[in-house]
Amino acid sequence: MYKGVIVSVKPNFAFASLDELEEDVYIAKEDMNHAIYKDHVLIKLGKKKDGKVVQVISRGLSSIVGEYKDGFLYPDDKNLNDKIYVAICRSITKDICV
Repeated sequence: MYKGVIVSVKPNFAFASLDELEEDVYIAKEDMNHAIYKDHVLIKLGKKKDGKVVQVISRGLSSIVGEYKDGFLYPDDKNLNDKIYVAICRSITKDICV
């Protein structure tokens, strides 16, 4: 297992920079495990030096700018390819959106 950071994201794949390797590692979209651009992740390497995100250690972004429409945020950053569902809370109890 290797620690790294997601450094580039395209619609169907991404690249991660790993602490112990010089070259970036390819990660297929289905192996991202909900990681997004700049996330600190734990990655398992495959036989072809491709990676699979095993765990998101911490989020790399504290805010995301974009257009809100019909319950979704469409990010302006081209490294964030997917729309993001935004829950509307009626009330918050013990940090839980209800």
